[in-house]
Amino acid sequence: MEFKINCLEYAYTTKGLVNIDDADKFESYFLDKELSIPLTYCSGEKNVPYWRKVSNISAEELKRVFGNSESVEHYNKKIELASRLELTDYSYRKLIYKAHSSKTEYYIKEINKIVDVAFFDEDGQLLICIEVYYTNKKTQKDIDKFNSLNIIVYEYDIQKRRCYPISAGESYQDEYYENRERINKSREYIQEQRKEIKRFKNVPKEYYEIKESIEFTKSEIKSQEEQIRYIEAKIRPIEIRIDKTELIKSQLKLSWKEIVNRHKEKQ
Repeated sequence: MEFKINCLEYAYTTKGLVNIDDADKFESYFLDKELSIPLTYCSGEKNVPYWRKVSNISAEELKRVFGNSESVEHYNKKIELASRLELTDYSYRKLIYKAHSSKTEYYIKEINKIVDVAFFDEDGQLLICIEVYYTNKKTQKDIDKFNSLNIIVYEYDIQKRRCYPISAGESYQDEYYENRERINKSREYIQEQRKEIKRFKNVPKEYYEIKESIEFTKSEIKSQEEQIRYIEAKIRPIEIRIDKTELIKSQLKLSWKEIVNRHKEKQ
């Protein structure tokens, strides 16, 4: 199958994966993660942007990335799902899987099989597998292999733009939806708890702001108290002098009375 490079929606750069809508002529693009197969970005005033392979890239090098049968539609959807890190299942109510990381072309040793996309949780544990369906639907033999493991496997139908589970493992296949609903509720609870934790992370900042304000207020009070003590120290001598003046005045007043009385006695 000829791989249509001009229909490619994703390419790699030294900074990571880039969609064609976000590409520009100033960046260097590559077909593979190893950055060994260069691509040329093409765009014009009338042309829709696209990538083309460099002229000296052989078909064998393209097969190293795409194999002999992968279509560009299949590849684009595989990369999109892996980079989005989210899958929504509408087949039974609404289940949303959010991954911490992902891998494409993930090898499952136990059944000697490669799946298109694998989602992993924060602990690196396998969450779900996704098989992309464009022209070749999974056979019953494929599903039987998946059933031998406790792995949830989805098939994403490109043409119908929907996904549906094709295996949940034999050991708990009958309890699949019940358990998934419980897990989904648990994840919602965990998300709420994380929001609370994030909210309380701001408490130390608020605490130190309040503490700083209190310390500033204490400093202002201390400064005012020092000014009061300074003024009191200035006032005290004046008060003492006033007290002495009043005492002298009272003594003078008393002395004057005595003089008057003595004068009267003489008369």
